[in-house]
Amino acid sequence: MQLTGVLLADIYNTGTMGLSDPTAQSLNDATELRAAPAGNGCANIAASWSIANYLTSIPSEDTNGNSTNGTGSISAYAPVNLNQVTPANVTNSGLNAFDDAANRIRSDGSLKPAIYTIGLGNNPGLPPDQVLLARVANDPGSPSFNRNQVTGLSVFSPTVTQLHAAFHQVASQILRLAR
Repeated sequence: MQLTGVLLADIYNTGTMGLSDPTAQSLNDATELRAAPAGNGCANIAASWSIANYLTSIPSEDTNGNSTNGTGSISAYAPVNLNQVTPANVTNSGLNAFDDAANRIRSDGSLKPAIYTIGLGNNPGLPPDQVLLARVANDPGSPSFNRNQVTGLSVFSPTVTQLHAAFHQVASQILRLAR
């Protein structure tokens, strides 16, 4: 049986929570609280953390065609074993899909989009980190910088009080490009 939905892991990689509805109705729609359509009630199995007992693997692509294991348009950001449905593999496959989606967007020759990211500190060990945000933006400091794509900017704000400066730096870059 094939199920379509969003596979969730908690932020500390201690459990896989369920298969949730992949379709948001608005920006504030908490889709993780709804079971996936035709998902046989697989959402919110958080009490037993047992969704992995019902799955044999993680797909190599998400529903939008983004690679979950680094075999897509860019090498993997995070290591993942698609044959083991563990919280770390669920998290890493999502990070890889995010990274691949950004690379595919930047590869659109008709749009030529620039991506800007701002990372906030005080969140040690939890994704996304500055390396991923630099990759997504195609910042020149990124280990996967691609000179054939539009260069973006990734700015790190160590504290909330420094966010204003980070947003100002991004705004200045956008205004410079607009001239």
